[in-house]
Amino acid sequence: MLVDSVSGFGGMPVSVGGAGIYAMATCSQKGIASVPGLGIVCLSGEAASEIRAAEDIPAYMDLSESLRFLERNETPFTPATGAFAALERALELLEYEGLAGG
Repeated sequence: MLVDSVSGFGGMPVSVGGAGIYAMATCSQKGIASVPGLGIVCLSGEAASEIRAAEDIPAYMDLSESLRFLERNETPFTPATGAFAALERALELLEYEGLAGG
């Protein structure tokens, strides 16, 4: 299952993999309540493995390079560091406040 959770993520608990979700997309604004501008993709273990092994994914959808950099806690391109800092703070607040129903 592929999930578009731009409005829901951060408002309700969700478990990628545990709920049968293959991949989920969200963003830094809306439910996370951070600044806009960051796209976030959550992958199940199965999805990450398949992406790493695939050779026929169009370049604009290929997350394999991002996964390689993630192993080193880096990004493949220069990120919007201010937006990353704002996202980190918003996630800290979200963790502190908890999720509805969670």
